[in-house]
Amino acid sequence: MRAPIVIEAKDSNGNIIPNAVITIRSRVGGTPAFLYENESGGGRENNPLVTDAAGRAVTWAERGVYVASVTGYGITPYDLPIDTTPAGDATVDPAWILPDFPYRAIYNPAAESITSTSYSLLPTPDIITDVTIPANSVVGIGAMFMSKSTATTPSGFATIFANAQKLKLPQPTGAQADSIVAAGNGSAANIYSLSSLESLGWTSVTSSLDFTIETVTGTAMFVNSGSTSGGGMMWLWVPDLGVYDFSLQFQAGAATTLTVKERRLVIWVLG
Repeated sequence: MRAPIVIEAKDSNGNIIPNAVITIRSRVGGTPAFLYENESGGGRENNPLVTDAAGRAVTWAERGVYVASVTGYGITPYDLPIDTTPAGDATVDPAWILPDFPYRAIYNPAAESITSTSYSLLPTPDIITDVTIPANSVVGIGAMFMSKSTATTPSGFATIFANAQKLKLPQPTGAQADSIVAAGNGSAANIYSLSSLESLGWTSVTSSLDFTIETVTGTAMFVNSGSTSGGGMMWLWVPDLGVYDFSLQFQAGAATTLTVKERRLVIWVLG
């Protein structure tokens, strides 16, 4: 859930400053924040922001801890700490009350497309930010999505990032491969396949028909086509204390469009 951020830029004498530049970053790690035009939807806002004629900048951000750096003509640069605490449903977000609660999840059902051949976030990013992991901890990661490609053969990839690092799988030769999956399509172009993360990487199933997900009381993060099945959680051993942003990112094959929907990402810190 998102909360509004309203900043009024002023100089040392209290005068409002139009056209001031405001850069909003996470207070944990310093990465630029994802800003949005509205309380919901995928419309992204530029970061940095520029104040209007009244010296104000208004945007929306997911729950988190941020710092706004204010610069501009006649301003001695300064920082403003910001804590976003959404309560649009007239209740306090439990995950905000319990910042150390070890389980966090996001769900983006809408279909979104990508043509980039480099790993990228979709317009509505699949990212869980500011996850504090104690030293010598075990972390579970779950993910599931449906995808299709304009190619006639499987084309496209998905992987999990921890900050800027792709997760790796150990190999018998000592090399470490990306935990990726051919995420393209079923047996023809523009047919949705279904993929789920498991302990050894990804499992994907395809068909000559689109896969569908029907949610009543819950959806198992598991795939099964009769001949191929798998899913669950991938478990990570984390030796050092750190704060991480976990994200599900995609890349398309050359000269193709990859469309992804029904994306789920789960992070569970066992400590």
